[in-house]
Amino acid sequence: MDANKDGVLSHDEYVGDFKARLEARLAASKDPASDKAEERVRQMRQAEVRFGVLDSDKSGAITKAEFDYSGWRMFMHHDTNKDGTVSAADPVKDDDQD
Repeated sequence: MDANKDGVLSHDEYVGDFKARLEARLAASKDPASDKAEERVRQMRQAEVRFGVLDSDKSGAITKAEFDYSGWRMFMHHDTNKDGTVSAADPVKDDDQD
């Protein structure tokens, strides 16, 4: 993903990598072209949102620390019984409980 090996993911690297994987998946899909077009728009909009969330300091790039923190937040959200693992034993948390 870090195409220029500078240690951060620029907007173009993050969104470009996602778009390449999305296009490969859509090319292999047997869905109608109109469905693929709708999926492309929806998924690319989400990629932009994800980049904005992951780039928490709004520097225009995602650092390893920002990426790692995002994973930690997700882990903490899903480890609802606070046993240090995420498993089927964790009760599902309502999204508005955070």
